[in-house]
Amino acid sequence: MQVGTHIAEVRKLLGRTLASDVEVTELQPPRSFAGRAAAGPAQWQFRYALGESGGQTTLDFHLEGDLGRLFRLAGPLVLRAMRHQLDRDLATLRGLVEAAD
Repeated sequence: MQVGTHIAEVRKLLGRTLASDVEVTELQPPRSFAGRAAAGPAQWQFRYALGESGGQTTLDFHLEGDLGRLFRLAGPLVLRAMRHQLDRDLATLRGLVEAAD
């Protein structure tokens, strides 16, 4: 993978299936990964940055965007659902990393 790579992403959010074309905008293994929705129902961008503190790995995650008409009225619900999904994704990632040690 490299900057400019496009990734097809499909997620379920509040009972809807959302397909997005995500473009990688930054990639500096093993420290950072960033991208943006190049196409899809909402415009957003994200960045993951890994660091170290006290002998443990830290993760800084930033997400911003415009949910568009699709979810504008359900904003708080959407944010809660996105947070729940992120927590599940990170728990899965942690399990995979710990299993590899």
